[in-house]
Amino acid sequence: MSLKKEEKHLPILISICFIGNFIFGGVGQAFPMGSFGQLFSWQWSSLLFMAGTSLYAAKLHTEKWHISSAGFILLSIGQGILFMIPDPGLTRESQMMFASAVMVFLPGMIFICYYSGFPAWLRLLGLLAMTPFLVTMIKIDMESYNAHEDQMLEASGFVLIQIVCLCWCYFLFRPNKKITVQE
Repeated sequence: MSLKKEEKHLPILISICFIGNFIFGGVGQAFPMGSFGQLFSWQWSSLLFMAGTSLYAAKLHTEKWHISSAGFILLSIGQGILFMIPDPGLTRESQMMFASAVMVFLPGMIFICYYSGFPAWLRLLGLLAMTPFLVTMIKIDMESYNAHEDQMLEASGFVLIQIVCLCWCYFLFRPNKKITVQE
């Protein structure tokens, strides 16, 4: 495959990954907590998120947006940590892994703010999407986290992140989008 063809496919693949992440995340939320259907859907959602963020990192690195590219790499790593949690929210070990993933997500979102291809409101929304996760992390660290009571807090964080991902997709295809690195 030629480089030109690959670059043409890149935004399409990123969008497929983020749209799939959104769909599987919602489908998983419809199943009972800890059920096979929920875990299976969320595994696919996580996989697609990691693929989408990895592809976005490659795109931005090629365009010489190195800090923002690193942000997408960190998001992929953070999601990989979440992907490895065997029983979401039920054991102290799982909760600590979740808190560790949040610690990786936060600098990722901050680094993505360097990319001027996203408007200020979208960069701010990305940072605000971290708020439910930060509250969850604090509750875990304070040992006041309850998986059932705090389920909506976590779900709101994931929904916000998925909405941000869909917005990132839009900015892949908008007309007159040429963003250059300013020296």
